[in-house]
Formats: sequence, C-alpha cells, structure tokens
Amino acid sequence: MIQSIPPEDKVLYADRVKKMREDPAIFFREVLGLNLWWEGQDQVMRSVAKNIYTAVPSGNALGKDFTAARLILWFLMTHVPSIVIATGPTSRQVHEVVWGELSEAYHGARFPLGGRLLTSKIEMDDRQRWYALGFTTKDAARGSVGKFQGFHSENLMVVMTEAQAAGYRPNDASWSNLGQGMPEVGALAGALPRLKKVGVD
Repeated sequence: MIQSIPPEDKVLYADRVKKMREDPAIFFREVLGLNLWWEGQDQVMRSVAKNIYTAVPSGNALGKDFTAARLILWFLMTHVPSIVIATGPTSRQVHEVVWGELSEAYHGARFPLGGRLLTSKIEMDDRQRWYALGFTTKDAARGSVGKFQGFHSENLMVVMTEAQAAGYRPNDASWSNLGQGMPEVGALAGALPRLKKVGVD
C-alpha cells in the first residue's frame, strides 16, 4: 500500500495504519471495502488485534474462513514487515477455501495492495521478510515446507483453520505459544503461559 502514497501524505498514512492496526474493522471498511459483518466476526477481529491467542469455535457458515483470510491481509498490511502462516489439515481447506477467500479480498480491495499474489503465497518484498504463506499440516509433517520452524519475524501470525483436525484441544500444553507474534499485548488471561526458555538435553 505505501508504495502508492505521495511523500507528503505518508505521515497521515502512518497514523491511519496505526488506527487500522488497533482496529481491523477500519481496515476491512476502508481498504477491503466491506461494510457488513456479524457480531461474531467482529469479536474475532478485535480479539486477534488485542490478544496473542484467539481460538474460534467450530460451526458451519459462520464466516470463519472469510474473516481469517481478510485478517491475514490486515496483519500483512498493518505490521510491516511481517510473516503470516496459514495452515490447515487439507489442501482444499488451505488452498481453495482460505486462499480463495484471500484472493477474492486481495483483488476486490478498493485500491491495489501491492506485492505479488501467488497460488499459496503473497510476496510483499524481494527480501523474503514480508509475506504470507499457505500450506497444509500434512505438508509440514512431510517436511516439504520446513515444518513450522524457521519463520522469524518481529511480527508473526499463524492462522490454523480446522485446528481440531490437526489435534488441537483447548488448554493442551503442547500448543503453547513459542513465537513472538505481537509481544506488546502481553500475557493473555486464562491462556497457558508463554515459555521463557526451553531446556535441551
């Protein structure tokens, strides 16, 4: 987005991006051109903006993938540089559903978002420091994308769709947050504590 902003407007732009970072609904309206979503989607958006961890209960036709795809774009555009990992149990879920929604939002934005949208990746720069990547948990298990290791950024978001199919259960210590993500938000009440160190034998 910033590439198309005239130099004299960059201060105003930076202030607006800060507001969008704090409230994804502003990004949804002003950048993606959306004006209507239901309360559950709004709760998810606000939780992702304010918390390190957000879990959304299952349900059909609730707009989870619609919201997740647009939150991927929100995070990517308001946290620069950043890495967003989108994953799920099947290729259909990741590449057709989530990336399909993401592609629709990217192409339907009110103005060009920049970068290059590929089949399962958005590249925002040539240095590979600012991108979103979609892959299945099966790909990660086979090691074809390096599992979940090696993704380092001061701004990191992981979106896992259909997490229960990959073994997620609430309060399962093996799903603790090891990443840095958004450290400025601090600890999340009721969530497992963030590990401060890992012992190696």
